Amino acid sequence: MSVRYRLQQFWHVVRLRDRALPAKFRADVMATLSESEAALFFQQAPADQWHSHRVWQRLKDAGYTEGPLLAAALLHDVGKSRVSMTQYDRVAPVLLKALSLEAASQLGVGEPAGWRRPFVIRRRHADWGAELARRAGSDPETVRLIRQHQESDVDKDDHLLQALQRADGDS
Repeated sequence: MSVRYRLQQFWHVVRLRDRALPAKFRADVMATLSESEAALFFQQAPADQWHSHRVWQRLKDAGYTEGPLLAAALLHDVGKSRVSMTQYDRVAPVLLKALSLEAASQLGVGEPAGWRRPFVIRRRHADWGAELARRAGSDPETVRLIRQHQESDVDKDDHLLQALQRADGDS
């Protein structure tokens, strides 16, 4: 992803950060997720809800109907709800990753505190989210997709994970 594309994403987040999902989108969520999973979804910041719904919509538009994949689309970033995030927390790791994947990964070690906080959140949110989804009773495939959605070394035959990563990257 280019820095320009990431900046466009940033402005999209700023514009929608406090806007609740419309009823139609909320209905999509409720039709896809169990009650306990939906509770997780709605714990996310509004900007993350919008993003996750866009990922879900991209997959639906591409013809995907697999329940675990669509649930993972809505919950893939739910681990970010484990900590309160500022705009800096959201933007800094994305921009650094666009410039240097290695640097972004190295800064993500440790606890989410201090200046490394956003990089730790970025690196660990997939594991946190997978654990939250597991506790909410999500399908094991949903949990796996959430846990692996940030991995760069993906099995070429893992079409669902590739689809999730594409939709996430494009959203």
